[in-house]
Amino acid sequence: PDWPPECLEQILAAGREINAGNFVDFELTFMRKNGERFPVTVTPSATYDGKGNILHYIATIRDVSSRRQLKNERIQTQRLRAAGELSAGICHNLNNILTGVVGPAQLLRMQSKDDTVLRHVEAILTSAKRATDIVQQLYQGTTQREQELERVELEQVVNEAIQASSPRWKDEAQARGIRF
Repeated sequence: PDWPPECLEQILAAGREINAGNFVDFELTFMRKNGERFPVTVTPSATYDGKGNILHYIATIRDVSSRRQLKNERIQTQRLRAAGELSAGICHNLNNILTGVVGPAQLLRMQSKDDTVLRHVEAILTSAKRATDIVQQLYQGTTQREQELERVELEQVVNEAIQASSPRWKDEAQARGIRF
């Protein structure tokens, strides 16, 4: 192996440390003949004569690519675990908020006789149900459980989306004098 030209100063600095008698392990980047770079750990030592003078420097060089890769994978796993815990907490909070929306809407539905109010209440409950489904999907995505696919009626989903968004676009259109 060789070392990349951009690492020359780091290698020279390590050599100065060894010459000063500091035999501590250090990491460098080496380069294979094909140009691929890889991390190594260098463990320097020396052989001495009978008077304690250094005769030769010796270094053990270990390729630590697999160790570095395992470390990176462990870090990635920890990040994913933390993201899953954060998502679970968000799901819990969103479910609490949705309970505060659905409960009053259901009471309003039971008490009101006004068709317009009931239509708006149904839109609220439909949107809350969709939000609950999204929260459930988010939560399931953070757990290791297998998900079941289910058949849906596309026309019903589209109609619910139109109905959920219609109060806004319908009111805006009517405010501009557009009738449909």
